[in-house]
Amino acid sequence: MIKYTRFFSILFLTIVLISCDNDSVTNDNPVSGAPNNSQTLVSITKNSTWVNYLEVINFTDGKITNIQFSDGPYHIYSYTNNLVTEIQEFNVSGTLLFTNTFSYDGDGRLVGKVVLPSSSSPEWENYTTYQYSYTDDSIITAIKLFDFDDVQQEDTIYHNLELNQNNVTRSIGSVSPLYSPFDFRSDVTYIDDNPLTYERYFSGNLNINSSYEYLDGLAADAYTVEKLKFGVHWKINSLLSHGVPTLGTYVLDDITSKYLSKVDYNYNYQEQSINNITTYSYEFDEENLLISESQSKYSSAVDQTYLTLITYEYE
Repeated sequence: MIKYTRFFSILFLTIVLISCDNDSVTNDNPVSGAPNNSQTLVSITKNSTWVNYLEVINFTDGKITNIQFSDGPYHIYSYTNNLVTEIQEFNVSGTLLFTNTFSYDGDGRLVGKVVLPSSSSPEWENYTTYQYSYTDDSIITAIKLFDFDDVQQEDTIYHNLELNQNNVTRSIGSVSPLYSPFDFRSDVTYIDDNPLTYERYFSGNLNINSSYEYLDGLAADAYTVEKLKFGVHWKINSLLSHGVPTLGTYVLDDITSKYLSKVDYNYNYQEQSINNITTYSYEFDEENLLISESQSKYSSAVDQTYLTLITYEYE
């Protein structure tokens, strides 16, 4: 059976819509935790009790160079013209498992992604390509699975993202003919180009809705590290970089240009109902430099609260 593990497991989750405003990063402004601060970011450490893991993101010259995970795996990043063009994923033994390559048009918009497993990967039989085409009011995503003789294995899967004034406001797609055919639609509203409400419909029924609250003012570059990978069009490039526009508060967290203060997430499907509420707090130094972030997430599914502490190191 052809393996769809890598992209199809994500596809079954859902589509998240994001803003695609044109915040930019220039080499004239070092990555910092506050505007006009001369200190540059060297690492971000995330320590979570949600899944009991430690993640360290390392920076050089304002770019992510590698990410280290507490259980041993790591990722290495490469860039061309200040845009990430390759992410290599290694296991705990240092064996390469996947190479993700990214291509862009002349405006710096993501137009392609290839996920290539190595011969050591359990998904060695196939590789996946993602192609993105743009119109004035939409983005079409085409997903194709190939074997290593470049023979396409299944029909192309298409997703349509509708745009309104540089924000993605709706996503419509169908996964037919793979497995059981179903349709899905996601809608989002915005405040100051940041998500305000999100709704996901599965086969015509609302089964996920979320709301987002923010602190006043723009967040520091240290908080919005996706822009350091994806340039001027960082929000939409970040969304498309996942291959399939995916479910995940983590995706929305990554592309907000203001500090989140609260996320209220509700999931309802058949007999299952889950409510997750995450609240955020931040610590700044005397120069208004972001030095730590605390996330407190309550989940009704297990009736527990989990904590994530994020620390920012500068030099």
